[in-house]
Amino acid sequence: MMGANWQPDTINNVSEKFAYLPIKTTSGKKVWLQKYILVEKYLDSELSHPLQSNYWTYTYTKNEWLMKKLKGA
Repeated sequence: MMGANWQPDTINNVSEKFAYLPIKTTSGKKVWLQKYILVEKYLDSELSHPLQSNYWTYTYTKNEWLMKKLKGA
């Protein structure tokens, strides 16, 4: 059931980082010594479980992020 202040999941923070050490992206690819995109997606407080974190982080390569933005997802 949705509360009065319900809003869909929102992306609040998108930042570009540099991978000095190998980092595994959300798709399973490994990124090393190049830039990648870090996306933090926050949940509505009513939908999140109190014992779990209320946000998720996703990592994308620059090309994966570009394709995701072009597709509109």
